[in-house]
Amino acid sequence: MEIYILDLFREQKTTELPLSEIVGDSTVNRYPVLGIALQELEEHHGMLQRGDRPDIFELTPLGMKYLGMTS
Repeated sequence: MEIYILDLFREQKTTELPLSEIVGDSTVNRYPVLGIALQELEEHHGMLQRGDRPDIFELTPLGMKYLGMTS
């Protein structure tokens, strides 16, 4: 699921995404899995951080490097 989230950033060629775009049209059963994956990317892997608003996720420099993006 972490790769799915990172691929969204890569596909949209952006360093920030709102939670609504990450969740998209996911089923209710998928919400908890996405939440865990976001938490893993944020707290354990250091590739995401919260943006200015709590519903925005941003790639960290490490996340941008992993995806081959420049800051």
